[in-house]
Amino acid sequence: MELTDELYLYFTGSHVTSDFIVDCLGDFWLTVQARFPQIKTLLLNQDNGPQNHSRRTQFMKRIIEFTDEFQLTTWKSGLYAYLLSHNDF
Repeated sequence: MELTDELYLYFTGSHVTSDFIVDCLGDFWLTVQARFPQIKTLLLNQDNGPQNHSRRTQFMKRIIEFTDEFQLTTWKSGLYAYLLSHNDF
């Protein structure tokens, strides 16, 4: 996190899966959420790879469970960039 000069790394001994990604995100949010009570939306900057593509039902299921558990909204960076580029301001 740039403002706090902190770095969080997560490692796995096997392949990265949708479950691993969301488990790490949940662990991270549990660690920092008390310091950011005003945050209600997370922007996820992901590579849209095979583990986290929006057509991956397991990833979508888990990310929805994550947002429900923590009462958050999430945006994937590709969708956010698309919406910004097509805005009529």
